[in-house]
Amino acid sequence: MHHQAEKKENNFKTIFFNMMNNAIEKICTDCLVKYHSESQRKLEAKYTVKIKSLKSNIKTLKRKVTLVQKALFYDRVKILSLEVKVPKLKELLLKKNNEIDTLLPSINNSSQPSALNPSSQIISVGGAEVVSLPATAPIIELKLAGIIA
Repeated sequence: MHHQAEKKENNFKTIFFNMMNNAIEKICTDCLVKYHSESQRKLEAKYTVKIKSLKSNIKTLKRKVTLVQKALFYDRVKILSLEVKVPKLKELLLKKNNEIDTLLPSINNSSQPSALNPSSQIISVGGAEVVSLPATAPIIELKLAGIIA
């Protein structure tokens, strides 16, 4: 009988040992799952913040790109407008130059000094001749260059 009691005791110890092992494994597994879940939540929160920040940066960059594209478009329109105006201005300048060229011979041929023709007043200084220009000469020049309307 002693042998049977020992056998029952060993069976009890084995069963008890197995139960304890299972309980310890369950506790460890629960702790790992809990730790993993908490770590996962922390990582998700961390990356959610990063993702939101990146999305915000993307929106800002898209707005900047749109503004640059609009500015480039308006610059292109302005350039095209100027390209159209340049030949017209050149033509206008050529016409004005022709008008001046036709006026100059009549002014230069006049023998008497006048407000329009003070160029007939030649002053000699130290052997060099200086011609005084009319006060309106710079204005005519500025009007032709498009500076004065």
